[in-house]
Amino acid sequence: MDYPVVATVPGQPPRRARLTTEHPMSRHGIPLVVIGSESYDPGEVLWLDGSPEALEEAAKAGFSVLPPEWSRWPEAYDALEE
Repeated sequence: MDYPVVATVPGQPPRRARLTTEHPMSRHGIPLVVIGSESYDPGEVLWLDGSPEALEEAAKAGFSVLPPEWSRWPEAYDALEE
């Protein structure tokens, strides 16, 4: 699994990220959020926004996700840093 998302971690503004199981730190098919070269587990991420499919997978893995009525995916994030 590999989805583009927007993630916020403490002390950083929202950034483009990946929700993925295709990272060396992912174990047993459990997804991580990857921002740049750093990986984060659910306890380290404040919230995620992304496609409905990505948010469904993220919620199953224990990530906090924005509710559909708050989602601004994808148009509102065009200017975000990668």
